[in-house]
Amino acid sequence: MFRNALSRTATVAGGTKLLAVEGIADVTPSCLNSMLDQRRWATKRQGGSTKNSKDSHPKYLGLKKFGSEWVIPGNIIIRQRGTEFHPGDWVGMGKDHTIFALVEGQVRFSYNKIKDRRSVHVDPGKMPPKKIRPWFRKQGKHFVLPKPPPSPSIAQTKET
Repeated sequence: MFRNALSRTATVAGGTKLLAVEGIADVTPSCLNSMLDQRRWATKRQGGSTKNSKDSHPKYLGLKKFGSEWVIPGNIIIRQRGTEFHPGDWVGMGKDHTIFALVEGQVRFSYNKIKDRRSVHVDPGKMPPKKIRPWFRKQGKHFVLPKPPPSPSIAQTKET
């Protein structure tokens, strides 16, 4: 609106320049700049910043084999940061403090009161515990007892 309007400038005492625009009283250039100031509104709403948006991948630390479990050489027993558990008999430790089995055997945990440290051992040569088959079977959601063997009939018992 003001750019196409006719305007004149005049110098007043003290060196202040005045700008006269048609239809508007005399104003200083700084005041005119604020009047001519254009506002630009955002076309998209700005999203707020977040501080807790980064997440690391899971490390899957902890016990992998428990006490009295059967292990073979190379099985990882514990993944840990630092030496929360120390290696004992027939157990090795990797550079990231992973404890693994060196021989086939059963895992055993122990605690040394004097050194105040927990350690992991593998007892070699012990056979793995046998799986005990349940004497009942599962049918759907329920456990069902097996059918008893047929009892001999009266005729069969008289023959023998």
